[in-house]
Amino acid sequence: MLPYQEVFRMRGRSGLLILIATLTAQASTEEAARKILASRCWACHTQMAMGGLRLDSRDAMLRGGKSGPALVAGDAAKSRLYQAVSRALPAVKPMPPDAALSPEELATLDHWIKEGAPWSDAGDHWSFRPLTQNRKGQSIDGLVAAAAGAKGLALNTRADKRTLIRRVTFDLIGLPPDDAEFTAAFEDNNPDWLSRLASRLLGSPHFGEHWGRRWLDVARYGEDDFSGTAVIPYANAWRYRDWVVHAINQDMPYDRFPHGATGRRPHERSVAAAGHRPSRTGPVVLRHRAAAQSRADERHDRVDMVTRGMLGVTVACARCHDHKYDPFTAQDYYALAGVFASTAYKECPLVPRIRSQSLEETQGGNGLGRKRAEQVPDRAIRAAGRTFWIADRSVHGSHGRSSRGQLLHAKVLERWKTYLAKPEESHPFLKNWFQGRRDAGEAESFQRLLLEILAEKKAVDEDNRRSVEQAKKAEAKVIRTIMLPGGYRSEEDFNPGAYIPSKSLERDRFVAYKSIFAEKSAPLNFDRDLTAELLEDNQRSEYERLKKKFDDLKKTLPEQYPYLQCADEFGASGLEPEHPRQSGSPG
Repeated sequence: MLPYQEVFRMRGRSGLLILIATLTAQASTEEAARKILASRCWACHTQMAMGGLRLDSRDAMLRGGKSGPALVAGDAAKSRLYQAVSRALPAVKPMPPDAALSPEELATLDHWIKEGAPWSDAGDHWSFRPLTQNRKGQSIDGLVAAAAGAKGLALNTRADKRTLIRRVTFDLIGLPPDDAEFTAAFEDNNPDWLSRLASRLLGSPHFGEHWGRRWLDVARYGEDDFSGTAVIPYANAWRYRDWVVHAINQDMPYDRFPHGATGRRPHERSVAAAGHRPSRTGPVVLRHRAAAQSRADERHDRVDMVTRGMLGVTVACARCHDHKYDPFTAQDYYALAGVFASTAYKECPLVPRIRSQSLEETQGGNGLGRKRAEQVPDRAIRAAGRTFWIADRSVHGSHGRSSRGQLLHAKVLERWKTYLAKPEESHPFLKNWFQGRRDAGEAESFQRLLLEILAEKKAVDEDNRRSVEQAKKAEAKVIRTIMLPGGYRSEEDFNPGAYIPSKSLERDRFVAYKSIFAEKSAPLNFDRDLTAELLEDNQRSEYERLKKKFDDLKKTLPEQYPYLQCADEFGASGLEPEHPRQSGSPG
């Protein structure tokens, strides 16, 4: 059977397979002892150093506290630490005071001390040491067999050829072999048939697709925003996905692969920044929280992604305290979080700057036409407000006609019927109506109230608009700076006017306004098309003219240019590729 080492050597320059396929070893005695001390002792014997004793370093344990040395390397019975946790000597205060260690934990500490109490300080742990060349003649299969034998485990029997073909194909490209590929491999009687099969699979474009998914999962790649109620696709996210697939299929060495996030040339930096683009890879925390908390949570997720994905450690644990198992402090965490706090996230056009500016200017002009087309006269709302009584009569068996014999608009009638189908409990203005006083006088009274509320709402909005304008003219105040995505530096930028005192409708009147005019299915909340149907002839012709103009302008828009989600220093000028790339070109 071909050793796995030979398979890896065929694609070894990338190093990705070796990283992904690294064997998981059982935690060493030192690690097991460290975890016991961290979970059962460090609450009192690290920074607090109760009794003058710290248990977070070997030197501190050898030095001990007020009662003397806590550790005698090689002799658990003479170590005051073990005497305390084993509760064997009445003269030694039992520890921890709340609950004794389990027999398994005691056995671990006893074994650790008898081994000399090995303790790796920061930087000495095996995972932080440089890789060393394996001894000549050793293979991964040999290492696995030796480790299994040491534990009394026997390896499985060798797989038959049919099974091995399927296993190798699934492992390398994530798909079953097709008939032609299977037949070619099965009928290949050369001694190196497996090597030849692996070479063909490693050259398949499916290899990069299959193994690229592993990295995309680590990088928390996504093609849409799932944080809200509506799915918002990221139209250009696939560019980074294809770049990863391309990089793996082209045997990009691993020591170059991470540089995609920090390339030397602007367009290199843009391409790879997508891999760690915190506004697209990893969540953007919006809604439901204060802006400062949301930004802190975003930075936290990026610290976690980078350190777990690229270093194999959980630095994110140090957000609230020094790491209990690994040599990372809270200071280390916030130093790394500060990198993301000073990073801006941008869309970097893959076309010359002049083309992207032309598109933005054209879109801005179309926005003005759209606003004019969406303007509706108050007369339509005022006329529809008189339909309330007729709709209620229709619910109770009368025809949906006004006093002038005019049929109500079918959509307006249905909305009123739905609204009046059950008693309104959010505001008191229809209390008499639902108690049985259904007459023209009550209907006209409610109509007048609605018009008053509508006029008051417009006046309040106008007053608030003027307040905002006055605040903008005033001298800028000092605001606590908080880095936010999209170029925001403060909560004031993120939510303009949030700190300006504003007016509002009285509670019941606001609820009535919302339920009649503002909610999506409210009786008098007219979308653009329904409003056009309610307009008088001269108004409708003007609306249609503006709508046609807007639709014609949309057709003149230049094609949307391709872009990448990029990362750069906050306040730096936008990145621009040295040479534009075609859509779908990942490298």
